[in-house]
Amino acid sequence: MKPASIKNTGIVTLILILLCMIWAIPLQCVVPALKVGFVSILTGGAMGLSMAMITRTKTPWQIYLWLGASLLTFVPLFLNYPAADESEIHLWKGAPSIVSSYFDLLRLGLYLIALPYPFATLGHHRSDYVLEEEIVTSATL
Repeated sequence: MKPASIKNTGIVTLILILLCMIWAIPLQCVVPALKVGFVSILTGGAMGLSMAMITRTKTPWQIYLWLGASLLTFVPLFLNYPAADESEIHLWKGAPSIVSSYFDLLRLGLYLIALPYPFATLGHHRSDYVLEEEIVTSATL
């Protein structure tokens, strides 16, 4: 990717993270939301990093190692770590019921939002280098 598009990806990522976190203020659950958000951003970024490293490696054992590392980033999503109780959310009168699951939405949303930036900055985004001999050999077959 070009440096300008990487910069734009970072700006959009930061804006989306702030938009997700801003809802903690009216719900009066800033501290638990920061805990959940911090872990989700770290694991989403780790997923993006491990996927970027898969594109940079050539040997199968390194690819499987990074694939295993990327699968480990799903553990906090499945275990709901860090635990945040719904009783910490103070709903306003007439709030929709989906607001009560703010921490679950925040956890998954920030994970997915944080994923593209490390992948865009560190990934190998071009085709593999092909030797001229391989092109000649495949053309003669």
